[in-house]
Amino acid sequence: SEGIRLKHSFRLVFRASNNEAEYEAFLAGLRAVLCLGAKDVEIYSDSRLVVYQILGSFEARDSRMKAYLSAAKQIISKFGTVKVAQVGWAQNRHG
Repeated sequence: SEGIRLKHSFRLVFRASNNEAEYEAFLAGLRAVLCLGAKDVEIYSDSRLVVYQILGSFEARDSRMKAYLSAAKQIISKFGTVKVAQVGWAQNRHG
């Protein structure tokens, strides 16, 4: 069966680095689909850093990035299966 596709964009009301903003959007998306009762999710992000940290290919060194990674993994653990993949910016544009 075909899954439901959701596209979200979020506006941050505080100053954040690009990486922090990417994590905020990633977490907001995870929380949104969790609230909808999703069990199996596929997440596509154009943030190489976020995706590779989630997959364990990149280490989170900065304390803020470690906190974001920990929060993401905590939410991810609530799903049955999670696929995370990196896509190019052009493929991920809202249009």
